[in-house]
Amino acid sequence: MSNDIKQIKLSSGDEIICETVTWSEKEGFIVKNVLKFSENEIFEIDPDTGLNYSYYSLKNWMTGQFDPASIVVINPVAVVGIMTPPEIVISQYRDMLVEISAGMEEIKKIQKEEEEGKKPKLKPSAKGNVISFPTE
Repeated sequence: MSNDIKQIKLSSGDEIICETVTWSEKEGFIVKNVLKFSENEIFEIDPDTGLNYSYYSLKNWMTGQFDPASIVVINPVAVVGIMTPPEIVISQYRDMLVEISAGMEEIKKIQKEEEEGKKPKLKPSAKGNVISFPTE
C-alpha cells in the first residue's frame, strides 16, 4: 500500500502527498487524499545532536476542499518531482487522514442536528470577525 502513496513537488512550489489512482502522462495524474506540506518557520536546535530542525504540518491542498477523498487530476506538466516518501512520513500522513475524517464526521453530525432542529444554528455576529480598537 505504501507504493500507492507519493510525495510530489509541483512547479508552483507546493509539495503534496497523496494516494495514486492512475498515472498517465497524457491525461494527468489522478490522485486522492491530497494533503499539502506546510513548513512552519520554527527552527530549533536538537539538544542531542546540536542540529537545527524545522516542523511541517499537513493540511488540505485545495481551499474549501474538505473531503480529502475527492479525486484530483494533476497536470503532469506541473510536476517537478515524484518520490515515495519515507515510512515515518507515510505514518504521519495516514494519521492526519484519520484526524480529518473524524473532523468531517463531527461536522456532518452537527449539520444533521441543525437540520433536525436539535441544535440552534450558529449565526455570525453583527461585526463578523472584525475587532474594533479605540482610536484617539
